[in-house]
Amino acid sequence: MTCTNTSRPESCPVLVLAKETTIAGYDILNEPWIYSSVNSNLNATNVDTFYLKVVAAIRSVDPNHIIFLEPTNMNTFGFLIRSNIVWSPHFYVLALARIPPTNRSILEADLAAKYKKFVLEAGTPM
Repeated sequence: MTCTNTSRPESCPVLVLAKETTIAGYDILNEPWIYSSVNSNLNATNVDTFYLKVVAAIRSVDPNHIIFLEPTNMNTFGFLIRSNIVWSPHFYVLALARIPPTNRSILEADLAAKYKKFVLEAGTPM
């Protein structure tokens, strides 16, 4: 995964962006919803393995910028690398559903359950 083509740095965005001071970091995948993939064998472990490889490749040339990672289908993978990593789960409360429930206690319980799973149990600050 390490980009070694230094003769054409445009082919490796990390080499170009590593010294850039106007960007916050790298967002590897936005909302990787694997269950809608055309590859029926794809699962959360595949995405987590991909993340580990990409993080290693980025860190080989850029140890400073933040890397944003998003869980696969609400998977709470215990990502062991914590330095300059932002774990960014996109959990959507029932209030955003096509037909949201009108009972406030249901909405509050849904939000509390997702907060517990993705923040407290995963040990990830948000």
